[in-house]
Amino acid sequence: MTQSTRNERAIALPRPMIPAISLELRASLPDAVRAHIEALEASACDLRHEVDRLSIFRQLAYRDDLTSLYNRRHFDERLAQEWSRSNRFDEPLTLLLLDLDDFKMVNDLAGHAVGDEALRFVAHHLVAECRRFDVACRLGGDEFAVILPGTNAEGARALVERLSVVLLTSPDGPVLPAPLAIRLSSGIAERHEASSPQDFFEKADAAMYAIKRQHKSDAAPPSSSVSLLPGGVCAA
Repeated sequence: MTQSTRNERAIALPRPMIPAISLELRASLPDAVRAHIEALEASACDLRHEVDRLSIFRQLAYRDDLTSLYNRRHFDERLAQEWSRSNRFDEPLTLLLLDLDDFKMVNDLAGHAVGDEALRFVAHHLVAECRRFDVACRLGGDEFAVILPGTNAEGARALVERLSVVLLTSPDGPVLPAPLAIRLSSGIAERHEASSPQDFFEKADAAMYAIKRQHKSDAAPPSSSVSLLPGGVCAA
């Protein structure tokens, strides 16, 4: 069990409850008993406040400030957990990495405020296109990741295609100077193709950068196309 799992379980414990005592019954109790009850109530209140405080700290530790997605720390821990679970039960597990094409030009030409708006825009629609139990993260900069339990490469490609269409057609996106647009390069790897969580990540990362290089070439395919890299790793 990882430290984050232990923390989650600790935070998820039921809050201590002191049975409500009516004013009439309280007044009839001996002073010593009444004082003891009041001390227990004060301790329970302090403990509830501590649980709330720890919950806030956990959110700060595992969430990205800009997008509110999970951060790299949470991604690393969950990837290891899902890898172990997938191996134990022999269930599909797919890793999707996403990177925004020419994001530096967005910052340079439109400004960092617009760049931040673009990242929040992508994060919002990424979560909307994911299932409840998928794990969407911002790894840093303009790079995102989604851990997809019970999903194969085909399911991940479908997610990329849906997201790409939404990002290009949604009316609530940031205003970018022509010819800039929010387009994605993505890399997909399946758990059974990798030997470890690190190898899993590296395969998806290699697939993503292969597609990014294709997008930079004159003959680049559209972002929704699919290439098969050595070793059977798919990239969209």
